[in-house]
This record gives sequence, structure tokens and C-alpha cells, in this order.
Amino acid sequence: MVKSVCRVAPQPTSKTKTDKAVRRTDANRRTATGKQETTLLGHAPVAVTLKDRTIEHQPTLIAGNKPIAVGHGFSTIAWRPEAQGSWALPLRHERITSFETPLSRAAFQLKQVCKQLPVRPIATYDSEYGNASFVKQTAGIEADLLLRLRPNMCLWGAPPPYSGKGRPKVHGDKFKLADSSTWGEPIATLESEDPKWGTVQIQHWSGLHLRAAAVHPLQVLRITVSGKQPLKRCPKPMWLGWLGEAMPALEQTWRCYMR
Repeated sequence: MVKSVCRVAPQPTSKTKTDKAVRRTDANRRTATGKQETTLLGHAPVAVTLKDRTIEHQPTLIAGNKPIAVGHGFSTIAWRPEAQGSWALPLRHERITSFETPLSRAAFQLKQVCKQLPVRPIATYDSEYGNASFVKQTAGIEADLLLRLRPNMCLWGAPPPYSGKGRPKVHGDKFKLADSSTWGEPIATLESEDPKWGTVQIQHWSGLHLRAAAVHPLQVLRITVSGKQPLKRCPKPMWLGWLGEAMPALEQTWRCYMR
């Protein structure tokens, strides 16, 4: 998921919680969309007129305080039609009710937006959505997913051939993102120079899956940068998972997410 997608002018009591984006760029200039989550807090946690309040994430600078508050969570999906630039056009802005989750609301919004698109988009989401639950909820939607994966996740490879005895295996070897000894050789490696990030290395593995979503195979990318440090610190390796139709070229795929 892109760290900064669109900045919908918030109210003074609003706080950006999570950004998500959906986009597609290729030679045919496919449609682009984007998504953002915000939290709107009431003036008083016990305000009786604020119905259906939920516990929401709210950063705090006070040591020892939990980063939560009582209020309403909102989810916005927006269109990002250009390959460059920072603007986006909001398409749907809806409250996340107490009987649903950010994952279910995000999946619903993506489904509704894709019904109106003339082409299949790429949907990029951050690591909050890089899990089996979201993969299964979006399985029937006409969109390709580019998900950021948590660096401590475990994936599994394809199962070995059936031996003819007992129940066929569902999972193969474990692939720990934090343990390079479990990775095996990537099927492709690409190095390129980027004017902002310096040297970018992309490693590509295929045939992996989440344990609770074994029927949805992932293409997995590991992106590392070296040389320039625009963030005044060395960025950690980033893991991305591609789910959908044919993945674009490696050079284009990681830029889809960074966009």
C-alpha cells in the first residue's frame, strides 16, 4: 500500500489512520483508483448523540497511554488517473460500522468501484491488508492485488506430488520472510538505478501462498535500496505480494506500490 495516497481535507478532529491505493498503469493507460482511511473523534468519548461508536486507533504523545479513542472510522476510495503527481479523485467515502471491519469495508468498496471501471485495475494495500482474510474476501473481484507483507510473515510453497497414500498435502516448504535460509533461489533478480532511491534490487519468487488461503497463489517480491537515503535513514527491505492475472515487469510493479 502506498504510504500517502490522497489527502482529503480533514476536519480539525480528523486523523489519517491508514492509506491504501488502487492503481493500474501500462501501455493502455488503464484506470487508476485510490483508497484512504480516516478516524473522526467525538468531542466527548461518552457523547450520547454519537451513535454506533467504535474503538479506533489514535496516536498519542503521552507516555503510557494506549493509542486508541472512541469515535467513527471512515474509508475512502479514490481514482488515481496519472502515473505521476500527488492528486486523486475520491469515489466513495463511507463509515466503517461496528458490525463490519476495515477489511470487509475495503473489499466492498473495491467491488463496487470495479463494476464501473472499463478495465481491470491494480489494487495496492499496506500490510494491514496483506493477510488471508482480505485475500479471500476479494477473490471474486475483477482487480489485481499488490499487497505489502509484514516482514515477520510465513508463507508456504506448493505441496509435493501426491504419494498415493493418505490425505494430499496442502502446503509445501515454509518460506519465512525473516529467515533467508528458507527462501531458496529467486526465479528472477533485477537491479536498476533510481534517481531518488539509488540502487534498487528486486528479487522475485513464485508459487507461494498464505496458510489460510492456499488456493490463491502469490508472486512475492523483495525490494531493497542502497546508496541514496531520502528518508535520512536506510529503508528496510520491503516485501510485496502480487495476486491476480499476469504481473507487470518487475521494474513497473514496485513503482506501482511506491506511487
